[in-house]
Amino acid sequence: MRLFDVNEKKEPVNERTVRLWTSNSLTEAHLIKARLTEAGIDCFLTNEHFTSLLPSHNGILGSGIQIIINEKDHEASSLVIEDILKPEKVDKVCPNCGSKNIDIGYGKRKKLYAPLMFFSIAFGIPLGNLTPNYFCKDCKSDV
Repeated sequence: MRLFDVNEKKEPVNERTVRLWTSNSLTEAHLIKARLTEAGIDCFLTNEHFTSLLPSHNGILGSGIQIIINEKDHEASSLVIEDILKPEKVDKVCPNCGSKNIDIGYGKRKKLYAPLMFFSIAFGIPLGNLTPNYFCKDCKSDV
């Protein structure tokens, strides 16, 4: 009894894959992957180990943990993670003052980045993870 026929010819599957999102955090990448899998969208992660071993090189030349999906699922997967792809559409409220005057940026940390950028350029050391966060424009606190 044979489980498969050796002479059986299968048609090759010609599905293209595309990069949906590049994350600097392993946790964020696995959360996005879980959301996509829960929605029935097949996906996989690349560069997990490189990003974990050299976190200071994240964001350089597109490096980071990449979430790869089938090209036919791009529109559906964009809807699943729309709050991550377009964070300006999400209504945020400041937990300190209750204001809805929230913006994306560096907030109070902006003053720290100028010397860091200078030393990075002068000594050729990568900046690392300089990611903007939500901050309240009224009370100047990070959200």
